[in-house]
Amino acid sequence: MEQIFLLEELKNIQFETDKLDEWKNLINGMELNGQKKLLSEKDNIPPIPFLYLNEGMYRILTTLLPTKTKYNEYSNSPIPLKVLSILKMAVDANYFTKILVFHSDEKSDPALVGVTQEKINYSWGSNIEEKFYLIAKWGDALKSWEVMEHEAIEILKKKCISEYNNIQNKINSSINSIDNSILNFLKGKGSIETYFSFNL
Repeated sequence: MEQIFLLEELKNIQFETDKLDEWKNLINGMELNGQKKLLSEKDNIPPIPFLYLNEGMYRILTTLLPTKTKYNEYSNSPIPLKVLSILKMAVDANYFTKILVFHSDEKSDPALVGVTQEKINYSWGSNIEEKFYLIAKWGDALKSWEVMEHEAIEILKKKCISEYNNIQNKINSSINSIDNSILNFLKGKGSIETYFSFNL
């Protein structure tokens, strides 16, 4: 099974030059600056017609599918014909700087994700900002965002509990050996550890 995330409202302007020109003329004539940002630097490329992944959606996806592989190097499972067709369309249209397959060693539906890169200038310098677009998913059980969010919560909860337990064990060990630690510190040996870091 596969699911394609081609946005209906932008589908018509992908292949029809006159509709693309009409769309550009309208946003330019009405001075829709937000919409102008959707235009590619290359004048003949229409706006990206795939689902933009906001930060929350991106975190859910990468929690469930932590491995990222270039689409032309992916070999974990066959890519369905329908997904290959939409992939070819995205590659031919040159929408993305790179296209990746997000996947997991666990049994999870892989996702085809397009990435754009834009240089952003700040007062202190510049930075490359990446944006992610969901092109397609495939697999045995195409889960809804609600189900995926619930699964991501459970994965992160287990990681957090494990990290908290590790920190608690370090704290207990430090408390049990505090007299020796302080004595060694006062003799000029070692240090007293009072800070514990936590990373997901």
